[in-house]
Amino acid sequence: MTAPIINQVLREDNFEIILRTTVPDFLIKSRLNTAVAVINEASDFGMQMKSSLDVELGKSLARYRGFHRHWVANVKQEAAKLAEIKPDLILANIPYVTLAAAQQLGIKSLAYCSLNWAGIVTNYFSDQADFVDQYIPQMLAAYNSAQAFICPAPSMAMPALHNVVKVAPVCSVGQSQRAKILTKLNLAPSSKLVLISAGGVATPIPVDTWPVAKDVIWLCAWSIKSQRKDIVSIDDIGIAFSDLMASVDAVITKPGYGTVSESVCHAVPGLFVRRGDWAEEPYLIEWWQQNGVTQEISRQQFFAGNFVAVLSELWQSPIKKPLAPAGVGQAVDIINHYSG
Repeated sequence: MTAPIINQVLREDNFEIILRTTVPDFLIKSRLNTAVAVINEASDFGMQMKSSLDVELGKSLARYRGFHRHWVANVKQEAAKLAEIKPDLILANIPYVTLAAAQQLGIKSLAYCSLNWAGIVTNYFSDQADFVDQYIPQMLAAYNSAQAFICPAPSMAMPALHNVVKVAPVCSVGQSQRAKILTKLNLAPSSKLVLISAGGVATPIPVDTWPVAKDVIWLCAWSIKSQRKDIVSIDDIGIAFSDLMASVDAVITKPGYGTVSESVCHAVPGLFVRRGDWAEEPYLIEWWQQNGVTQEISRQQFFAGNFVAVLSELWQSPIKKPLAPAGVGQAVDIINHYSG
């Protein structure tokens, strides 16, 4: 969700981008149009996950608790790193310790995301006195220290933040490569291409045990080798993810910002599996239902592959007009405003 903004910023002459992330190099290159300087470290760890669908609550609790017990030292350490980099402006998605350190150094900062960790953590740990009394207030103070918190549609409600600036959806819009995919995979024009994307956390999906569906090709967003001709890894197709989204007939996913926004902005229908306890999720689902074509399936249906009939129903629904990702330009205008 940050890459479209970086690409737009890179078109302007007055910016030098330094990307601070542990995202693998190949993913950065697949999303950015121009090479940028990369510092291979991160100051944000988020929730610890068992899979794309399930939070590791015990490990998450321990990690946040350990981090905030040394809050002052961690902010000081982060400030020392920022002092070495000497940025004029920070765009943080969404490491709150970086925002706290920026405030300490007098560096202008912007937060940017469809969620914030204070809201996510509150949803899970509101029964923990140390979180309520100390740790969540530290998070909120850091987020509120930013000049603005840019929230692209759809975003979770953030009533505890006073600096929220809402913008339209943000995503990269691709060009359909459907003909190229059909030729590469030796598929008939009548084939239905269905993208399976469960998110960035390893999640065992037994797609090899799913029933064969006539003319349906499952495109898996992870490395997989299957003896079945209807199961293909997108690694073997070799096109940009946004172009892939523009080429498929449907997507099956958990509700995450990137997939939901790209589904709506490409007018691609989708099935989704709820996580159930993720505070951002209801906002993503409601927006998807209002602006796109989507239907829920259960976890049992998903892992068993028992949803082909639902998929067929989805394809009978009228497709809504794709939304333009106008939030990219709006976010860049905010960056320009604070970079002067």
